Amino acid sequence: MVENERTEYKEKLTAALEKEAVAFLNAHGGTIYIGIDKNGNPVGVDKCDALQLEIKDRLITGIRPSVMGLFDIAGERLNGSGRFDGK
Repeated sequence: MVENERTEYKEKLTAALEKEAVAFLNAHGGTIYIGIDKNGNPVGVDKCDALQLEIKDRLITGIRPSVMGLFDIAGERLNGSGRFDGK
């Protein structure tokens, strides 16, 4: 997979999450993958559940008007390992 106007890869959660989410919401939607490097290689994340809660909280509290119901947060296991890549 490669990045394009509807796909963004991040190795880790960054301060720009809200800005990137708003850019996708103002366009035609998109997906931000966290735990994937710029070349599309999975690097994983630790504490996936905590990361998902942080992402949800930041999107709910950091964007006005509310974007509730306009996004999904999911985690996927990396090749059956204990690590997750976040999406």
